[in-house]
Amino acid sequence: VAGAAVIFEVQRSARSEARKEEARKKEIEAIRQKEDQLAEELLTLKQKLNELERIANSRGLPGLFRSSSLPDQTKAT
Repeated sequence: VAGAAVIFEVQRSARSEARKEEARKKEIEAIRQKEDQLAEELLTLKQKLNELERIANSRGLPGLFRSSSLPDQTKAT
């Protein structure tokens, strides 16, 4: 009887670990998909920014997208 109880407990524990491992795999896959989605979104935003900068420069607005944290290079020193 004790042997059967030990075998049952080992099997139960193995099933529990298998469920936990499957949940971890699903979580990792979801994180990877989110990372891919964010990478695509970042690429799209960079392309849009480049296009806006190109349009601004062609219309004579070269400083429109300059970061305020960068020193203004058009001012005399």
